Parts: sequence; C-alpha cells; structure tokens
Amino acid sequence: KPFDRFLPEENRLELIWLLAKMEFSKRYYDSVLGLFWALINPLMRVAVYYVAFTYFVDAGGDIENFGLYLFSGLILLMFFSEGTSKAMKLLKSKRHLSENAQFERMDLFVASSIGSLLGFFFSCGAFVVFSFVIGAGFPSTVVYFPILAINMYFIVLGFSLIVAIIHVFFKDIDQLWAIINLVLFWTSPIFFRGDKIAEVLPFLPYVNPFFGIMKNVRAVVIHGTMPDFFFLAYSYIYAFVVMFIGVKLFRKYSHKALEKTI
Repeated sequence: KPFDRFLPEENRLELIWLLAKMEFSKRYYDSVLGLFWALINPLMRVAVYYVAFTYFVDAGGDIENFGLYLFSGLILLMFFSEGTSKAMKLLKSKRHLSENAQFERMDLFVASSIGSLLGFFFSCGAFVVFSFVIGAGFPSTVVYFPILAINMYFIVLGFSLIVAIIHVFFKDIDQLWAIINLVLFWTSPIFFRGDKIAEVLPFLPYVNPFFGIMKNVRAVVIHGTMPDFFFLAYSYIYAFVVMFIGVKLFRKYSHKALEKTI
C-alpha cells in the first residue's frame, strides 16, 4: 500500500484516475525494464504465435496481413483476460478502501478496468510500431477505433464485477475462469478466419463477445473499411447487458462479500 497516502479524499474522479494509474504502474513496479515490458510483452507473444501458426500449422496462408491480424486479436483478448483476472480478488486486496463507508466500492473496479485499459493502449502502441516496421501504416477509418476500445472497456468492467462477486462465494471461480479464458482464446478469430469458425459453430459470433469487436477492429485498423454496424450495435448491447448484470449483482451482494473477505 505504498501509494495510499497520496489519494485525495473528496474528488471522486481524481481518486479513480489515481487508483487506475497506480494499478497500472504496480504491474511493472518491481521490474527492471518497467513500463518497457508493456511494449515487449505483446510483441514477444505475437512473434511466438506468428512463427508457430505460419511455419508449423500454416494457419495464416489465406489471411491478408496475418501478423497484424494475429496481433490485433491477441491484444484484445489480453486486455479482457488480464483485466478480469486482476479484478477478481480486488475486494480482498483493497479491503482497506472498500470497508470505508465514504468510499464507493464500485470505483475500485472502474479504476482497475481503466488501469487495464492503459495497459491495452500500451499494447496498441506496440501494434503501431509493428505496423510501421512492416510498412502497413493506418487507414483513415482508424478514427472508429476509440468507439471499439470503449466497447471493450465496458465488457471488461461488467465481467470484472460479476467474477469479483462470484469469487467471494465460490473460490474455485479463479480456476474455472482460467478455463473460460482458454476457451475464449481458441474460439475467437485470433489465428483463424471468423467466417470459417462460424461455419462450424454458427451461434458463436453471438455468444463470444470478441467476434464482432475483432472483426470491426481489423476492418477499421487493417483493411480500411467501415465497421460492421450490426455487430457494432450488437457488441454494445452485449456490453451493456453484462454491465447491467454486473452492477445488479454488485449492488446486491457487495456488503455480504465484504463480510466474507474478513
């Protein structure tokens, strides 16, 4: 708790922002290279998967700009996986704040998700570097990207609230959540084309929250085409439904959750 003494007492937005920056910086606090790892990590992952799926599996032969295709999918799923997993034990790790009657507990999760969003933006910085290194550049449609990033933020926040409450009453959710993330990893269009996956499992684009978002991110960032507005609307509806469930659960059970964290 080395930063708590610097937190403001009254300005709620400032408090959320400071908590978010602390959550982000603490990820690399004891690292020699510090924030540089936020750029290296996604680049190294992409390099490993690119070699494996290009030379050993030959999965990207029919995908244009497979390196960028792979990179964009990985950083989106990393944002979700790291953000929700970190938030799972937040009520216990930040109990000194959540027990404060003047502190809004949900702000912890808003700040934590913003911290994960900052990490996502660093990964996007690595994506930018990678894109210019291979000579791809960016189309004008990239202006739609912030809309998609906000969509992802709400999905991460909603699921963070849900798994945090469940974790208090069901400790094994962290193991189960790791399996769920693994399923999402292999059923998302990261290594393979989304239309091919949908041919095998037609319902998947409507269950997996990343199908529409990955499709639209690649459209506006890589291919220079307009986003699919049906999936854009669907992804936002999906996010708000998850947010609604998360907020309802949190409002109803957060007090009981705090009792169980003691």
